[in-house]
Amino acid sequence: MLDNVLFERLTENDFYLLRNVVEADGKEFFPQQVLIFLTDNKVYAFGAKLNNKIIGAIYGYSLTRIDSEPMLYIHDVGILPEYQNSGIGSRFIKYVIDYAKENGFSKCFLITEKKNLRACRIYEKAGGKSENEDDIVYNFRF
Repeated sequence: MLDNVLFERLTENDFYLLRNVVEADGKEFFPQQVLIFLTDNKVYAFGAKLNNKIIGAIYGYSLTRIDSEPMLYIHDVGILPEYQNSGIGSRFIKYVIDYAKENGFSKCFLITEKKNLRACRIYEKAGGKSENEDDIVYNFRF
């Protein structure tokens, strides 16, 4: 049963557990880079753990503002394929939102594509709102 999934903020002690989630997303796992990532105080990495195995990860960044308390920008959300469509995603997002509220963030946000219907449903189920129909993201690649 998936009721015993534990959600928590990850530390450098969890870096080795991230390998399966990173590689399941088609990315290469660089242990030294992951350690640097997890020790950066502006990085917020969270894990969904089942039997001491990470089955999902969410990471983002604290964005310092001059006009408000910091915001938590969620950059990536991933659940291993065999655990998708089980309700973990929306519970996990809610956990991160509650964490942000309890830790002094003024708001929490993420960016996705409208064509990513599964993700949109999860974010809306967790209480997220897309407030502007004309939002656009510009990428500057190097």
